[in-house]
This record gives sequence, C-alpha cells and structure tokens, in this order.
Amino acid sequence: MKWSKLSLRFIWRQSFKPQNPDGHNNLGLAFLQTGDGQGAVAEFQAAIRLRSEDSGYIGNLGAAYLQIADFDSAMADFSKL
Repeated sequence: MKWSKLSLRFIWRQSFKPQNPDGHNNLGLAFLQTGDGQGAVAEFQAAIRLRSEDSGYIGNLGAAYLQIADFDSAMADFSKL
C-alpha cells in the first residue's frame, strides 16, 4: 500500500500529540520510506526541537538530507553524532 503525504498527515493528527517528539520521528521515518525527503526533514526537525539531544533523531535528519541531496546539511548532522 502506498501512503500519500495527505494520508500520513491525517494519521498523524489522529494518533499523536504535536508535543510528542517520537510521533514526529515516526512520521519522518514514514516520509523517508515513501521518498518524501522534504516531509521527513520537517518532521525530524520538529522532533529535534522537542528533544534536541536525541542522536537517533539527528541521524534520521541526516539520512533525510541525503535523500534530498543536501550533502552539506547531512554532513553537519552526522558530525554531531
């Protein structure tokens, strides 16, 4: 089953609280798996704003930057690990 960005956001709004960094991270992973690197970046950034020291979120953000070919940002995030 292919998830659209709209359906993923609907699931997010129905299932998670905006203050939940794990919810943002999980939605970012879903976006990453469906090829929506921009959506993944936005969700990982939201997760990091809520829990800035989580190395998993930072690594996921780096992977999302790789997907959208923003290599400088990816390296900046990976260097934090």
